[in-house]
Amino acid sequence: MSLEAIKTIAAAEEQAEKMRADSAADAKKILANAEAEGQKLVEQAKADAEAKIKQLFAEADERGNKAAADIAAQAEKECADIASAAQSKVDNAVSMIVGRIVNG
Repeated sequence: MSLEAIKTIAAAEEQAEKMRADSAADAKKILANAEAEGQKLVEQAKADAEAKIKQLFAEADERGNKAAADIAAQAEKECADIASAAQSKVDNAVSMIVGRIVNG
């Protein structure tokens, strides 16, 4: 084998080794970028989920407060109705007692 052929083979091997090293470095960069992007997406998903949870809790709280207000209003109406009916019965009882005493 001639010296020129040996030099050509050595140069080709050197170039192939450099290409392998460059490819490995590029692969590491791509992997690091992918991991960073993946982490960013995970953090965004967590933030979105936390925001949705807060929204759902706020909506549930609002519905609960409205239901409580509706129940309280209904209870107040029922109390007023009971008080009105009781007052009517008291008025009737007083009228009967006064009528018995006067007519008595």
